[in-house]
Order: sequence, then C-alpha cells, then structure tokens
Amino acid sequence: MIEILDQLDILARPDLQLSELCCAGVPYGAIAAEVIQPDRITELSYPLMYRIVDSPTGCYCSDGRWVSRDELIFNALGGKAMVHFAGGTSYLVKGGRVAGFALYGRNSHLEHFRFLRNYQEFLDYFGPPDLAQEKVAYGDLMGYDNYYRACLKHVAWDSWSERVSLINLGEYEGNDAPR
Repeated sequence: MIEILDQLDILARPDLQLSELCCAGVPYGAIAAEVIQPDRITELSYPLMYRIVDSPTGCYCSDGRWVSRDELIFNALGGKAMVHFAGGTSYLVKGGRVAGFALYGRNSHLEHFRFLRNYQEFLDYFGPPDLAQEKVAYGDLMGYDNYYRACLKHVAWDSWSERVSLINLGEYEGNDAPR
C-alpha cells in the first residue's frame, strides 16, 4: 500500500491505481467499520435523514427520534456517508467500504502544492485533465474543477488564492463520467 500522505507527489500521477492507495492508514476498498477509528471522526455527512444539531452526543432524525453519536457512526460506516476528520481529510463510504479519499480546504497536506503559483503551472504538474470546468461567481473566475477520469481524481484550483484547494480520489460524483 502506498500512503498518499507520505508521498503527496503521487497525487499528480495520471495512472493512479486506487486499490494500491491508503490515506492516514486507511486502505481504499477496505471495510470502513474495520479501519476507521470512530473516536477520530469530527463530523458526518450522512444522507438527508438526519437534521444537523450541534451536539457531540448525537442528533435528532427528521422524524424527531434522538440518535446517539455511536448509532450515527455505526450506520454511516455500514452504509453511505462522508466521514470527516480534523484538518480537512475525509473518507467516502459506500456500501460499508472506503470508496474515496478527500483532502480539502486549509489541509496542511495541500500546502505541499504551494510551489504551484498559477493555473498553467498546475496544468504542467498535474497534466491536462479529461474535463476542466470553470467556476465563476458574479462574473469573476473563482477557479477550475479538473477531472482525471482514468484514475477517478478531481483536483480543484482556486484562482483567488492561487492554490490547490481540493483533491479527491474515488467514487465521488463526477469523477467517472462526463457531466
């Protein structure tokens, strides 16, 4: 297994084999409940059946039923959810298996790519994407979403901060087929 957090330059490769990768010791494709430490989870993005409540002990379902944090984590790791950790690292869980990794925001690992000073340098380093979509808000170019279909990779370039702001690998929506 290749630990991506120890070899961040591997993320620029166009021939990544997800089955050979792990992130923070969690292998791609592993049974989530066996490899993810529940006490490290800081947040869950779960199907819309749960209303978010600011409570470390649990939350209320849309039907008003209280669900404990342990039950939420058990259900998320056995089904479909995004499992978030401190510092901008997440795992996608589908069918109880780890189906993706994400590094985003001000994640310290993304600082590794600070040597890229502009979008052209980004393209020179990561290579041309299969699909690049401009992100525009109020007429301003915010950045680019770059999809590399062969290895199920999405890399976002933030044009305002001139930096990589997201890298996800795996079965995320949009990574495998044209939109």
